Amino acid sequence: MINFNLGALNPFRRSAPKDAPAKKAGALKADPPEAESKDLWGRGREFFTDTWGATKKKVDDAVDAGKDLVKIGAQKGREAVEETLWGEYKSDWGGYGDRYENPDDANFQRESTSAIERRIDARAKEEGAALGKLAAADQTRYRKLQTLIEADPLSKEALQTMLLDGRLPGGKDLSGRGTLLVNLAALAEQALAPGVKRESLVSDLVQEVENPVVISQKDKNTCVATSSVVDLALRNPAEFTRLVAGLAAPNGKVKLAGGSVIAREPQWLDTLGNRTPSVHMLSGSLMELGNGPLKYEPVEDRHEVLNKGLYEGLFLIGANRILSQLNDRDYDAVVATRWNLDAVMSRMADATAAGKRVPVGLAWEDGGHQVVVEGIKDGQVQFLNPHGNRERLPEAEFGARLRSAHFY
Repeated sequence: MINFNLGALNPFRRSAPKDAPAKKAGALKADPPEAESKDLWGRGREFFTDTWGATKKKVDDAVDAGKDLVKIGAQKGREAVEETLWGEYKSDWGGYGDRYENPDDANFQRESTSAIERRIDARAKEEGAALGKLAAADQTRYRKLQTLIEADPLSKEALQTMLLDGRLPGGKDLSGRGTLLVNLAALAEQALAPGVKRESLVSDLVQEVENPVVISQKDKNTCVATSSVVDLALRNPAEFTRLVAGLAAPNGKVKLAGGSVIAREPQWLDTLGNRTPSVHMLSGSLMELGNGPLKYEPVEDRHEVLNKGLYEGLFLIGANRILSQLNDRDYDAVVATRWNLDAVMSRMADATAAGKRVPVGLAWEDGGHQVVVEGIKDGQVQFLNPHGNRERLPEAEFGARLRSAHFY
């Protein structure tokens, strides 16, 4: 019988411990090791099992060590980049500035229903007069919306406020077809995809177009998409409504003003969380638009290739792609560094003084965050934060955090 010493061929074999007892000289017979009593198949199987386990451990240890090295390398690289480009590195830049407008969520009612209803009733006569000035078709649309959102006093008050402020019927969307009132009324009647609750969708949307500051990304890494939506809703609420209506339709597709077609994410119901349906559907679709050839995975809230996560959020190019397509105009994307910071801040001041809003990327906590600058006043930079509020930071601190800006 040929004895294949398979154990000797195993490079990961277990050697005897140093304190193992030595064999006695002249021993006539020793107990054979267990492996020797097995046939060739048994010993081969044991060898490969042993080798596989030992190899896997070595590989796992190497991978873990590699992960640590990659993590350390990435951190050192980040420190070097930030010190080079901006002259300073911080592991945590802090979060919020001074929140000077922090409204309640669109779907959160703090006051009693009776208190809100009293305010609505107090303006009923004024509301009737304003409604009488609208075309007959628009009066019908308004009444239908009132009926649909009857159970939501906050939404009823928001609709009434827009009428009294002269924001209804409103301007047309970027397709040039529907006004805000026309698009809201159409959404109240159109066919909807399974899972879309009409009353909830329209009620929240009415509050969001009445005060777009309430639009919030919540706990998702969608600041680029959500801040772009806030900006759009402020500038053209009819367009914001048109896009939401398209995504809520059975086929879940809508064409942007810039020509691109976006689609409702298949898993949108599973990833809704505590966001409103309107913001959730639109933000997820825009994240998919912004990442180019990659895939946005809404459950993990990250961008992937071949089911492997690459990064969260969006970078400068993705942000520019979303802004350009949403608004159908070219944006100049600028990386702010310590060498051009004064020029970028000056350009931002000129743009906001001319009534333009400027989306910017800031160093935020241990990463980055996209906000929309509205103006500079009394040494404070005022901006819209897609966490559902308006904030301000001193110019010096804002400049230290500034990483990118988008101008048109």
